[in-house]
Amino acid sequence: MGNEVLQADAESLRALADAVRNQGAVIAGIDVSGILADAAAAMPDSASGPAAARAGDPITTGYRATSEMLTSMADAAQSSASSYDAVEVAFRNRLATYQAAV
Repeated sequence: MGNEVLQADAESLRALADAVRNQGAVIAGIDVSGILADAAAAMPDSASGPAAARAGDPITTGYRATSEMLTSMADAAQSSASSYDAVEVAFRNRLATYQAAV
């Protein structure tokens, strides 16, 4: 551990935010209702058919929750990048003020 007070790669955080947000959108767009309806219709007299018919809502709920968590993670990464940038600007401005006084 060195003398580093604050080190962050804001651009990497922004790239992470974009990638995670995009994957969250992909997951939010997953729709299994048609596939499960087809499976249920194909097995009407088995235990699997009704189970497939009931599985849609829990699966969709899980995908939506995952998407929301990824969006939250992306928001946090974006916010962190902005915060690091703001701290760096404030630090540089303060340092310039001190150097001008010398």
